[in-house]
Amino acid sequence: MSRSDRPWSRKLVRLGFKILGKAHYQDTWPGLLIDRQRGHVLWRKQPLVILRDPAEIIPRGLPMIAIVGSGPSLRDQRIDAIGDRCAILCNGAASLVDRLQPLAIAVEDERFVFRHWSMLVKLPNDIPVLLSPAAMRAWAERDADSLRGRARSEEH
Repeated sequence: MSRSDRPWSRKLVRLGFKILGKAHYQDTWPGLLIDRQRGHVLWRKQPLVILRDPAEIIPRGLPMIAIVGSGPSLRDQRIDAIGDRCAILCNGAASLVDRLQPLAIAVEDERFVFRHWSMLVKLPNDIPVLLSPAAMRAWAERDADSLRGRARSEEH
């Protein structure tokens, strides 16, 4: 696997589903089953997480919510000016958890999970994660128990 991409096996799965005209099915295959009505997620037929409404993590009356992305411009920003429990950290911005207590961490891309697994697995369990189905499957492939052990998980 190259540093910036998904494993070859996932590339082949993605291509296969694309050829079949069911591209989004690759996000959960194999092993992830999301029952949105009941709010349950199974990984290889075993309970993985209970879905929560992301609105539950955002306190009412917050004067500001900052969505913090990652990139070169981030290093020049005054992150401390945001304040704790006012930001959703996206992807690489999760590295700021030692400087800022976020509302949540958001990861949409499975490639981010593959590339930055060592950072994600070290995130404090009390920080909610907002995961796309593909990111959730990639996390479960790496270590389902670490996802089960989180205080809560959300799907967006």
